Amino acid sequence: MNDKIQPKSHDCNEFIIRDNQFIRDFEGMYREFEDPWNQAKKSEEDLLNQLAIFFLRRVIGFDCHRILDIGCADGYFAKSLLSITSNPATKYIGTDISATVIERANKKYSNEQTNFIVDDIRNFNPEFKNNVDLIYCAKTIYYVSPEIDVVMNNIYNYLKINSYFCFNYNQREKSFSNQFLTYLKLRDKILESSNFKEVAFLEMNRFSSETEVVGIFQKVK
Repeated sequence: MNDKIQPKSHDCNEFIIRDNQFIRDFEGMYREFEDPWNQAKKSEEDLLNQLAIFFLRRVIGFDCHRILDIGCADGYFAKSLLSITSNPATKYIGTDISATVIERANKKYSNEQTNFIVDDIRNFNPEFKNNVDLIYCAKTIYYVSPEIDVVMNNIYNYLKINSYFCFNYNQREKSFSNQFLTYLKLRDKILESSNFKEVAFLEMNRFSSETEVVGIFQKVK
């Protein structure tokens, strides 16, 4: 067990943003901190995840064979994502750029239905091409906002026709990533190509200091 004091959020962010630039040293962060944002502890009560799962159960249900969780950290959403379907053959694959956190995830959760691998969504992985029924991205996609066009192209190519992309997004008024991407820009980018149709888009606290969003989109061509 890591005996370091649980950090404040700005301590974690120093591994990601420094001197007004993206550093994105997630490997260093997970080596230093066991659970940087208390995500594992809070995952059961994560409202955005609960809402996403609620909608996904009604949209996808039984017809889901392969789930890809991008930016999975230590796999705290694996169980809830697998709960959207009663199909025992459904496979969950969690990916993260940090080898340290993937090692933890495999030790904690790996079984016949789940697998965790080191992967960078900015780099195309041919293993996933046209082979995924649901891509889930929880509070992650803004970290790759400078490369969003490459990322969305990879997501599109990973999904089967009629499969789904779901993201959770929390955005503050002065978020560093806003200069590259906001949740509304992401929504427009997904829809502008007409390759996706919008299934659900829910905004919460839009006029407060932080907005939380769940978006679900279906690949139609």
